[in-house]
Amino acid sequence: MKILNSEDLLLLIGHSVSIHLLFRQVVCWSTGGMGGSCRADDLQQRLIAFGAAIISLSTRLPRTPQGQHVSRQMLRSGTSTAANYGEARGAESRSDFVHKLRVVLKELNETGIWLQMIAESSLLPRRQLVAIVTENQELSRIIAASVRTARAANNK
Repeated sequence: MKILNSEDLLLLIGHSVSIHLLFRQVVCWSTGGMGGSCRADDLQQRLIAFGAAIISLSTRLPRTPQGQHVSRQMLRSGTSTAANYGEARGAESRSDFVHKLRVVLKELNETGIWLQMIAESSLLPRRQLVAIVTENQELSRIIAASVRTARAANNK
């Protein structure tokens, strides 16, 4: 199996193929199994690939003042998710972990707004956004569920 790079994602996003289906092919090379560390590594890799896809998408936005503004804002929020998730994985306490995961969720939510704005303003055709919007929504649901689980464990 092959780990996808940003060029693969850009090609697939351009063809409106769901990124989610592709990430099922990601190999967990760190543990060789499906333990917690493997899932965390898979999620981190998925967030890195999402950030790379955001970078690729930003290159297709028009070089107008509007396109450049949206591009910079989306780049900031969309690429910070993987780094913030890495910080969460190294949290010093459960409450620190929850806080850092909530930052990841906030950045994903902001990225989703920028993607919607791109679609609504016709900076790019909607069909070019379907896969990355879907991936953003799926990652948001995963992180939100992780926050709920971690908060519940923190309250025990």
